Amino acid sequence: MFQRTEYIESYVMVPLARKMLTAPELKAEFEQQFPRGNKIKQAIFKISGIV
Repeated sequence: MFQRTEYIESYVMVPLARKMLTAPELKAEFEQQFPRGNKIKQAIFKISGIV
């Protein structure tokens, strides 16, 4: 009957994502998961405003 829904606003996640991508280990893992030119990566950057 009850549904647990987790949601976080982009105004919270964008600064956090920018900060996380300054860590070399996390940035390398992100680049490995989403190689250059990947459409998912492009969509994430477009939505979040991360360049």
